[in-house]
Amino acid sequence: MTDNNGDKAFSTRIGFIPTAESEYGFSYYNNQIKGSLNQAAMQMFGVDSLHKLGAFEIATEFALAKYEIDTPGQQDGYMVEV
Repeated sequence: MTDNNGDKAFSTRIGFIPTAESEYGFSYYNNQIKGSLNQAAMQMFGVDSLHKLGAFEIATEFALAKYEIDTPGQQDGYMVEV
């Protein structure tokens, strides 16, 4: 299998742990796809956190995806877990 478009995706996550009971993070993803019929672009942004409260953990996350495949679009979502 070979790379058919020469473009590379880029992603990263930066985390911050201010205390033993909490963690925060920021993530980013970028990709450009150049195919034979059309082009596509996608960017994703995310933030997340984790908090420990005694025997419980609360995890949260929010993500936003922006894409352009023929027409621009956007999706987002979040989650909270206890």
